[in-house]
This record gives sequence, C-alpha cells and structure tokens, in this order.
Amino acid sequence: MTHMAPTKFTANKLHVLYVEDEATIREELSSYLKRRVTLLQVASNGEEALEMFKRSKPDLVITDIRMPRMDGLQLAEAIRALDTDIPIMVTTAYNDERFFLKAISIGIDEFILKPTQPDLLSQAIAKLTKHIEIKRESQRHQQFVEMLLESLPAFILVVNDSEIEHANSPFLHFLGLSHMEQLDPKGSDIIQAICIQPNDALSHLLERGDWLSYMTQRCNILPTIQLQEPSKSRDPITCAISWSFDATAGRQVFAFTDLYLIQRKINDLEKKVYHDPLTGAANRSRLYEKFHEEMKRSERYGSPVSILMLDIDHFKRVNDTYGHNAGDEVLLEVVKRMQGHVRVTDLVGRWGGEEFLLIAPETVLGAALEVAENIRRLIGQIPFGQVGRVTCSIGVGQLAKGESMNTCLERVDAALYRAKKQGRDRVEMADPPPTSPL
Repeated sequence: MTHMAPTKFTANKLHVLYVEDEATIREELSSYLKRRVTLLQVASNGEEALEMFKRSKPDLVITDIRMPRMDGLQLAEAIRALDTDIPIMVTTAYNDERFFLKAISIGIDEFILKPTQPDLLSQAIAKLTKHIEIKRESQRHQQFVEMLLESLPAFILVVNDSEIEHANSPFLHFLGLSHMEQLDPKGSDIIQAICIQPNDALSHLLERGDWLSYMTQRCNILPTIQLQEPSKSRDPITCAISWSFDATAGRQVFAFTDLYLIQRKINDLEKKVYHDPLTGAANRSRLYEKFHEEMKRSERYGSPVSILMLDIDHFKRVNDTYGHNAGDEVLLEVVKRMQGHVRVTDLVGRWGGEEFLLIAPETVLGAALEVAENIRRLIGQIPFGQVGRVTCSIGVGQLAKGESMNTCLERVDAALYRAKKQGRDRVEMADPPPTSPL
C-alpha cells in the first residue's frame, strides 16, 4: 500500500475522472483526491469510465493502464476520439519503450509511475490545472466575443485566410440560413446578396468572385452597400460598411449596419428624450429647446412668437372621482384636440401635471388669442367619456423684444392664474412686460 503523505495542493473548480481497477489503490487515491478537487468521479474499469466521460465531460482524466475489459490506453484512445483537448494522465508500473511510444501517439499528457508519490501527483495535477485554466479563460473569452457579436444589430462577418470563419445570427437570418455550416466559406452567399449598382467601378471584382477585394476597396471609396435577402420579399437595405484587420491574428472583420435601422433608433431615442411618455406631446426639455430656437429667430428676423399656457380645470376632481386611468384619458384627449387644431410649425407640449404649453412661431398676440379661444371651445364642447364635459383655462402672451424666456413664461402663467381666479373656462391675455426706465 502506498502511504499518502499530506500536501498543500488543491485544485479549485476541477472535475476529475479517476480510473483504477485495484480496490485498495482506488480507495486510497480517491480519498486523497476528494480533499483536493471539486468533483471526483471514480470508475473501476475502462468501459465504465468511458460511459461516465460521455455523460459528465470532466476536466481531467487520471487512469491506470493495466485494467480488464478496456485498458487505460484503449480508454485514452476512445476519449481522444471524443475530445482532443482534455488532459489525460496515466498511472502505471510499465517501463517499456513500446508502451511510451503508443502513449505519446495517443496524446497522453502526463505519466505517473506506481507506486504513486503524492508530491509527484500533486505537481502533475497542478501543471495540468494551469493548462485547464488557460483553456477555460480562452473559452470564456470566446463565448464573450460570440455573445457580443450575436447581440449586435449589425451584420458581422469574420474572415480568416480569405474564408468566412463566422457570421452572426442576424446576418445568417438575413441570408435565409439557420446555422454557420450552411454558409459557403468562399463567400458565394455574400456575392448573391450584394446589389450591384449601375456604374459600379468595382463590379468586375464581384464578377470574378473576389468579394473580399470588393468589400475592402468599397470601404475606401464609398463605405455603403445595398444587400438583398434571397427571397427578395422586401426591398434591399442600404448598409454602412466598416472593416478592420488584425495582422497578428490574420483575421478581417466586416460590419454591415442598416442605415434605416440607425435612423429609426435615433428617432426612438429622440422620442424618449424629447417627448412625454404618457401623452406623446413634447416634454419640458423639448419645449425649452423650441422656445430658445424661436427666440433666436425672433431676434434675428423680428418675427413674432406667441405662447399659450393651458390648464385643465378641476383636474384633481377628475382623478379623485373617476380614478387616475380616467384622468390619463383626459390628458391624452386634450393633447389630441390641441394637436389637431394647430399648424405643423407649432409645438404642443406637456408643461407639467395637467398644464400644457403651445409655442406658436410667426403668430402675433391677436391671432394667438383666437387660437386659444378656439381650443377652449373645442375642449369644452365634446364630452370626455365617463368624465363628461371638461373645461380649461388659458393664458396667452407674445414674446417681447429683448425679453427673456423666463419673464415671458411668468407673464403667461400670471394670465393663466387670472383666468382661474375669474371663474375658469376662459382665456386671459398676459400683461405687457414692464418698460425699462429711461
């Protein structure tokens, strides 16, 4: 019996398959390994070990050589047929040149002579564990890169030595393919997807099948391209092309980004940034921005700008009586009626709560008062579902020459306050700004 002396060696997160037909040695070495690895599976012969390997895929295999039914080298050969990378260590009393030559041809990573010495076994496992960790880190990195490629909305192609090594799922789907094995590594699917434009000076490259030169040169001349899916059920998409080359790895990466998709995402982002999420009207940030734009235009050209500030009367009572869902419906309907009664150049926005602002460029105060009166009547005439009739109060003012935005808004807000104090459901004109003393 081999005495197992204590050692400091441990292998964290290591799954080991240990194979030994002699019960005494198997029990002793298993006890030693269990204290030093995360998971240990034990088999008494090669056939049993091979079935375990197929089911659980361990990180490391330690096997005896001389065993009944399937010896260690036969087991190693069968495992290598399934996995060419897994480290395999053999424990043996053999000291025969033919054995070592065969073991080397199979690809055995380490040899431990019996009787097994704990320190030598620990050193061998530690050495293989380093290789396992390097492999794991490489796999994690590869998985992370693939996750990034798959998460990108752009079509991605990775080319290695003039052949396509990887295409991400969005691109495969566009090409009508379900997995990489269906894609021609020589690029015939890519050539068929490219829409050649009239007077394309690079079309001769595609005609002779040199799609890589076509792509790289197009990036330098005009980095856009039209692609057509095989079914031709939709119009071609116009993509921006970007290209990068890693000389160390010898790989090229092409990214094709749908320009329409980019514009749609920009529009969606602008909507989130500049619009009220409930009503879809402009939010306070967009209203400030629009006001500044019109102030500058007014200063430069002397064009009038008028402001309408609208507040729904007794809105708290609507919420308290009918609930906030009913209140939200009122807000939506008010915005709808306001937007349906103004020009394209005007901007309707939610100022806060039940208050709304209308910025009306090229509009003098008299015309703005008429617009306000029409909106007031429009809102008050048509019932709002279960809520019934709703009224509003409106303050109206025109931006004075040299007046600040805050001063103008304060005047309009004061006019709105007067409309509320004087009975609601009315329009009030803002007082003129105070004249500067001479």
